[in-house]
Amino acid sequence: CRWSGRRLKGIVHDDNCRFYGEICGHAGLFGTAPAVLALCRELLLLRKGEKSRLTISPEVFIKACSPLGTSEWTAGFNRRSDHESSSGDYFSSQSIGHLGFTGTSFWIDPEQDLIVVILTNRVIKGDDQEGIKKLRPEIHNMIVEHLRTER
Repeated sequence: CRWSGRRLKGIVHDDNCRFYGEICGHAGLFGTAPAVLALCRELLLLRKGEKSRLTISPEVFIKACSPLGTSEWTAGFNRRSDHESSSGDYFSSQSIGHLGFTGTSFWIDPEQDLIVVILTNRVIKGDDQEGIKKLRPEIHNMIVEHLRTER
C-alpha cells in the first residue's frame, strides 16, 4: 500500500475507499472464486428477467442495468463498449461487468449464458493500471475462444 508501506490483506486496497474510512458501496468486497461465481449466477438470472435468490426483483435489476445516456456505465455496472472494452471482443451489448481496483473483474452475458470471473492482485507489485487494462480483454478473449472450441 502506498499509504502505509505494507502489504494489505483483508483490507480495502482502493485509495478512495480507504480515504473515506473503508466503507464505500463500490469497494471492499472479498470473496473466493466459487462465491463470486455464485453471485454472478444469481445476477445472470436477474439480467435474463428471471427470479433469483437475491432480494431484488428482475424488473428493478434490469432497469439498474440500463445505460445512463451514452455512457458505458449503468447504476453499478460497466457495459460492453465498442472501443477497447475490458470485456474483450466476444461479449454482447447486453453484457454487464464490474472491475475491481486490484485487477479483479466479472462479466455476465445473458445472450450467451456466459459468466467470466477473474480474480487477480495487480497491486502486489505496484500500482500499474495500464498492464491490467491490456490484460483483461486478452484474458476474456482467450477464455471465450476456449469455451467455443469446447462446445
